[in-house]
Amino acid sequence: MEKALKLINIIFTAASHICGVLVAFFGAKGLAFAIASVSAPENTRQLPLIFTYMTIFASLKVFFGLLRLICENYIDTSTGKYSTIVFCVVMSLFIVYLNPVVGIITAIGFVTIAGMIPVANAMSVSNAEISFLTVYSKSNAFMRDLANGIEEIIQYKRRDEALKVIENYSDDLSDENDELLDYARNKKMLLAVSLSCFCLIILGVMLLYFSKQKLTFSRMLMILAASIFSLREAGKIRD
Repeated sequence: MEKALKLINIIFTAASHICGVLVAFFGAKGLAFAIASVSAPENTRQLPLIFTYMTIFASLKVFFGLLRLICENYIDTSTGKYSTIVFCVVMSLFIVYLNPVVGIITAIGFVTIAGMIPVANAMSVSNAEISFLTVYSKSNAFMRDLANGIEEIIQYKRRDEALKVIENYSDDLSDENDELLDYARNKKMLLAVSLSCFCLIILGVMLLYFSKQKLTFSRMLMILAASIFSLREAGKIRD
């Protein structure tokens, strides 16, 4: 039963994020038609249908999100990485269909943003957590020994020595905690820099295609929205 719930949760999570991308995709299409309608008013006829699609996918995003939250109450382990894989595969195929070059760039972005950076950061955090727990266990052991030998410390006037050791452990724990926080900040910074780089690359490719008249303006906006929002969502699923 739990395996079935995990599978359903993976599907709902991926579907929720896919619907979010499709809202942006049709929003870009609507923006392109709205701009085009300035010189060609007949384009406004397409806007109601586009807004209908946006409303449908926005509603589905909320619906799948609620179902995902319900499923998570009945499973013990996280399915974020599997949902990320499903999302990245589906969106890579979709964007490759729209434009093969941008699809390949986006797929590389998925591997970087949803794969390499989180895995490398998790390995570093794991080592930092082990170091933190080691210092924490040593400080706990010392405090237990201190409590058991409090009479001896008072008798031999070793209070200052004990306080110095406690201060050292406190400083060590503070340093280890700061290191863990640094890893979290570094992950966010790397994700932001990577996302910005891939977005700029995709934008450059799209402008090149548009300048050579290989893409219409609306098509360019739609591909940009699909790829950029997909990369952004890929970095959020695990969180």
